[in-house]
Amino acid sequence: MKAAAFALFVVLLTVSAVAYRSRADLRERSAARGLLELMRRADAERDYQAIAEASFWSAQGRQTATVQVFHRHPNQRLLRYGERYAFGCDGEREWTFDAKKRLAAYTPGPPLPKVWQRDLDLLEANYIIRTNGAQSIAGRAGVAVELNPRQMGRPRVKLVVDRETGVALAQEQFDGEGRLLSSTVLKSLDLAARPAAMLFDPPVHPKECRPDCTPMSRDSMARVLGFAFSMPSRLPAGFREDSYAVYQCDRHDGCSLRAAMATFTDGLDQLTVFETRPPHVGCGESRDEQLFARFGAGAVAHIRRGQLRVVVVGGLPESELRQVAESVAAQ
Repeated sequence: MKAAAFALFVVLLTVSAVAYRSRADLRERSAARGLLELMRRADAERDYQAIAEASFWSAQGRQTATVQVFHRHPNQRLLRYGERYAFGCDGEREWTFDAKKRLAAYTPGPPLPKVWQRDLDLLEANYIIRTNGAQSIAGRAGVAVELNPRQMGRPRVKLVVDRETGVALAQEQFDGEGRLLSSTVLKSLDLAARPAAMLFDPPVHPKECRPDCTPMSRDSMARVLGFAFSMPSRLPAGFREDSYAVYQCDRHDGCSLRAAMATFTDGLDQLTVFETRPPHVGCGESRDEQLFARFGAGAVAHIRRGQLRVVVVGGLPESELRQVAESVAAQ
C-alpha cells in the first residue's frame, strides 16, 4: 500500500514538473515573440544612429570591420562597412555599392521586411524561439533571443534586442553545423539622432546594374518571360513558397540577363531559385552567378541542362541546394 502511494506521489510530482516546464516554455516563447514584434516596429518607426563592430568567419579566417549604422523611419537604412562597402535602402529601393570595384546594384520596388519578421507563425513552426537572459550592450538593457532550428543542419540565429525600443543591439549567425559565420555588436547607440533623408540616396555610377525584380504572380511571370517556371519537386522540410518575380538586369557593357526568380522560406532561412532559358544575352557564367548571389546569402549551386540554367542561392549546405536545383532541371 505504501509502495503504491509513493508511486502515485512520484507520478503526480512528475506531471506537475512537466506542466510547470510547459508553462515556463510558453512564457519564454511569448516573451521572445513579443521582442521580435518590437523589432519589427522599430524598423518602421525608429530614427537612430549607431557604431557597430562586424566580424565574419570563413576558410581564410576572421575579418572585422567598423560599421556606421543610420536608420530613418519608415524603413530607410544605411550600413557603411569601412571605406569600401555600403548597403542602403531609401524606402523605395535597396542598393549596394562597392567603392573598389566602382559597382552599384539596385533592387527597385518597396523593400520587404526581413523574412523572419513577415511570418512569425511559420518561424515558430520550424524554429524554437526562446529568450536567454538579460544582456547589456552599448549601455542599453537588452534581452537575448535565440532562434534554434527544429530540423538538423539548419542555420541558427542569436539576437540581443533592446528591451525598451526593439533596436537590435547584437546578432550572431551560425551555419547548420554550428559554426559562427558572422557577428554584429553595437558599440554606441544614439536614439536622439535624426539622419537626413539625402543620406540614404543610392550612389549613381556608370557601372551600375539596375535589376528589375518587382514581385508578381507565378502566372504573370510566365506571361512576361514566355515560359512557365519549373517548380522544384524537392524542397527542404518546412520550406514553402514566398514570392515570384522576373529578374532582369541590363548593364552598361551590353550584358543583359533575364530569369524567373522564386523564393522559398522556412520562416528564417531563404532559398532563391533562378531559372533562365533562351533567348537571353548572358554575362558569362561567373558574372551571372555573382549577380544572382546578391539576392541571397550563403552557398550557390548551379546546374545547366542544355539551354536551361538553374541557380539556387541560400544558407543551407551546397549539397541540399544542388538537390533543389536538380529537381528543377529534371522536369
